[in-house]
Amino acid sequence: MRKIETDHFSQEAKGVDDVKEWEKRYMRTLPADLKEFYRRFYEVRLFSSSDSPYYILPITKVAPTNEVMYRTEDPKLVSRYVFALIFVWDGNYVAMDLRKKTGKPLYVDAFCETFHGAWKNPRIITTSFTEFLSNALRSKGKHYWLGKK
Repeated sequence: MRKIETDHFSQEAKGVDDVKEWEKRYMRTLPADLKEFYRRFYEVRLFSSSDSPYYILPITKVAPTNEVMYRTEDPKLVSRYVFALIFVWDGNYVAMDLRKKTGKPLYVDAFCETFHGAWKNPRIITTSFTEFLSNALRSKGKHYWLGKK
């Protein structure tokens, strides 16, 4: 977390408990590591303040991918429990899948042109926000999971 504060572009949390409000609104519990992140930061842009390859959205803007990516609330398109979490350029996101059937959070590649048809069997990046953040920080601004099978 210190590296984010010193080497990247972050805004401190505003002191209100937006996490509790988010969990109440969406009836889902955020993973502990993500809660800790949001207690410390409001938003973070890694590597660049303007055209960041990783823009971790404020918790107040984390919403179902249907609403964020496709401007609809239709749960038939993508489950309402799959949330756009990190903007990664050109309308694409890393999404957080909090469907209860998985038993743990999944962080998945949400490529806007194909995600609506692939969300039931998404490309899983990781099951840990901490692991995702560590890999992103080491990536030098590249989307490290692309090109991996």
